[in-house]
Formats: sequence, structure tokens, C-alpha cells
Amino acid sequence: MGFKEYNRTDRIGEQLKRELSELIAREFEDPALFGVTVAEVRVTTDLKYAKVYVSSLNLAAGIDTDFTPVLETLHEYGGRMRSILGKRLRLRTIPEFRFYEDTAMAHGVEMTSLIDEVVAEDQARHQDDSNES
Repeated sequence: MGFKEYNRTDRIGEQLKRELSELIAREFEDPALFGVTVAEVRVTTDLKYAKVYVSSLNLAAGIDTDFTPVLETLHEYGGRMRSILGKRLRLRTIPEFRFYEDTAMAHGVEMTSLIDEVVAEDQARHQDDSNES
């Protein structure tokens, strides 16, 4: 009816998303990870791998332009993250993490900027029209 049915991989993905978000924000004080958020985690049905989609507030805001250092840093810490989560979670195995850039936030910022630009142009056009009258 109105309830969404979650399968096991979805539940594990959501749990990993919460835990990874907390780990990145609190456990790893690497400057490359500042402003990094976990957008989504997709776990394979055999639970061996997890695609982790991350975004960066710095990249979305235009402060940083290259996402490669973020992905490299996350890859470096991937084994340590698995080890920490293995102690925290009640799972037989923790999936191997594969990190990817989630571009939704950057696209959202870009769309907002374009909308603001169009609104400003429209307001300027209406102001010019009223000055001519």
C-alpha cells in the first residue's frame, strides 16, 4: 500500500550509509574529506561489494574543482573503515567499498545558479520595460 518494502541489501545499504557518514565526519580528520557526505550506498546481493556515492560540499560550492583527491583518500581509508565497521555492526562480512562521485549536489547548485541568473535577467527586463513607459 503506502509502505515501501525494503530487502536486506537496501537495509544494509542504509545502515552502511549512516555509519560511513559518521566515520568520515568524526573518525577521519583528513583535510581531503572535509565537507564530504555519503549520498547513497548500493550493496550487491552477495554482500561482497558496496558502491558508495559521495559528494563534496566544497566541490558543489566551487571551492574545490577536482574530486580525485577525495576518492583517492577514501580508497586509502577503505580497509580501515571496513575494520571499524566490522567491530560495530552485526554482519558476517563487511562489503568491500568502491567509492564514486555523486554529482547530484553539484548539479543542484548549478541549476540554482542558472535559475537565479534567469530571474535576475527577467527582473532587469521588467524594470527596463517600466522605465520606458
